[in-house]
Amino acid sequence: MMQTLCIFMSILTLHSTSYAAIPSVKLEVVRSLNLEAPLQKGRGAFVSAASGLIVLKNNFYVVSDDEMSLFSFQKDDKNLKSYPLSTKELSVEPSVRKAQKGDFESLIYLSKTEWAPLGALVAWPSGSTLQRMKAVVIPFKSESELDKAIEFDIASLYKKIQPQAKELNIEGVVIHDQKVFLLQRGNSKGSKNGIFEMPFDMWIKGLKTGVWAGEIDFKQIKIGKLNDVKLTLSDGVWTKKGMLALAPAEDTSSNYMDGAVHGTMLVQIIGNEAYVIAKFEPIVKLEGIAIESETDKSIKLFLVDDADDPKKTSSLYKVEIPNTWLK
Repeated sequence: MMQTLCIFMSILTLHSTSYAAIPSVKLEVVRSLNLEAPLQKGRGAFVSAASGLIVLKNNFYVVSDDEMSLFSFQKDDKNLKSYPLSTKELSVEPSVRKAQKGDFESLIYLSKTEWAPLGALVAWPSGSTLQRMKAVVIPFKSESELDKAIEFDIASLYKKIQPQAKELNIEGVVIHDQKVFLLQRGNSKGSKNGIFEMPFDMWIKGLKTGVWAGEIDFKQIKIGKLNDVKLTLSDGVWTKKGMLALAPAEDTSSNYMDGAVHGTMLVQIIGNEAYVIAKFEPIVKLEGIAIESETDKSIKLFLVDDADDPKKTSSLYKVEIPNTWLK
């Protein structure tokens, strides 16, 4: 039986266009993402392209878009521990590696009720090439230890939603209130920047079975430009004030090739509206975001960066955003 998928589209509008009035927030370096030894001969003993972040109590979990491994650590650990996501070994030659990699851009936490018996992490790919359409679930085998990875083909989902985005590049996944939000980074010349939304039950069933039936809403977001470079969505997180998302300005017209980074903005999304609320200093391409804590006065965030350079170590940062900056 042929299955149908209804996709409805609306436009998110930007309510802050004067970037001179946008406050800056200084990134505080917590630590470098170092490894005890390189995962491959010819690679550095560090994570160089951190792209997704989950924080559970004292445990940090990071996924990289340039590795086929997931990494964990506690703040005071000297080095990160690695967990293989695949048996596939990537080339150390950058251009070949780029074509081979799984391009894991987001990390998702599933509770024990969402993934029995102890919960799981999900490394989620961008979908920007056919090689980048496999999600990986890593179940927990204890409160902090991870079990063997399980691979799931999500190409059928990406084929269904790709026409709305033109050129697909999913860089963030946020789960809230039984809904799943896929953040589409519209950085290529013909693609659209926006958010896909679907029911959680549909998403988890599709992940397990490969069948994606039901309604998916797509909201296009136009954020604006920084130094004449388009701001595009990366990772996001849900707070008491709604969704916060990272929006880097990367000078590229491709969803595949990298470009010069002009900075990263913090964007608040409420309903069908988007607001640029802060600019991060210094200039780095931030790609992973997680909440440390929330109070009535502020939100404390952890972030990780992707330098798009195998010779540069990614870092864990923290910032505090006053609630007075938010809507």
